Amino acid sequence: MKLTRTSRLSSALMSLLIITPSMYSLKSDGGLGLERALAETSDESTQSYTQRLRQVELYMDRALFVQARRELLKLIQTQQGERDYRVAKYLATCAHRLHDITEALRYLRVARRLTSDPQERAWIGDRYQVWSKSYGLVRFSSDPEGQGVIDLTSAHRILNPDRLSVFKVAQEQLLKGVQTPHTLYLPYGSYLANSVSFQLKRGAPSPNVQLTLKPIIHVEESTNTSKWVYISLGGVALVAAILGGYALFQAPDTKERTLTLSFQ
Repeated sequence: MKLTRTSRLSSALMSLLIITPSMYSLKSDGGLGLERALAETSDESTQSYTQRLRQVELYMDRALFVQARRELLKLIQTQQGERDYRVAKYLATCAHRLHDITEALRYLRVARRLTSDPQERAWIGDRYQVWSKSYGLVRFSSDPEGQGVIDLTSAHRILNPDRLSVFKVAQEQLLKGVQTPHTLYLPYGSYLANSVSFQLKRGAPSPNVQLTLKPIIHVEESTNTSKWVYISLGGVALVAAILGGYALFQAPDTKERTLTLSFQ
């Protein structure tokens, strides 16, 4: 029985293909996700409202605020969730921890409207004062009104790390494009928005900034690229085997080698 180099390569490939693929997610922005691919296909309809809210609380206990907010935004669209002050309260907390102060204050107002509990209303009122004390409200307008980009820059140095993060989150949102009129909270200070200067001063009226919107540039993604790319370990092994086989055929000695097996 003779085994050529091609036969040996085929055998190696078959042995690698019996590896059970283990699917992991790879974000297109370059970050490796730790979530299993199967978690993305979980059927939410099999979970009760209470179970889903409990899952959110577990996320928050572990400081997984991005995941918690994603689930809360789904819950608040349900009939039960839109009437539950806890959903709005948790959304406010997640937004605050993710430095979106405008969304945090907005959901605090929603939560206060949905509850009649004196202790909860007192807690919400206290949070609102603490969270808003370092920020002022600005209103952006354009003529005509529409959607566009606002290029926001700070004309002063923001030293406080939390306030700097709030500014960066707001700056990123405005660069993605907004609908005017648009309001948001920023740290007190001096700014430029599409080359129009304005100031936010403690105790002063909220400025109304009239500007010209910049057009939104849509970048089409390649049809071969999706937001999540799933890589199979079995597939990786196959690629490695093919590359290894290619390297074997590139060896200087191109003469076919044979192995003779004798059976007694």
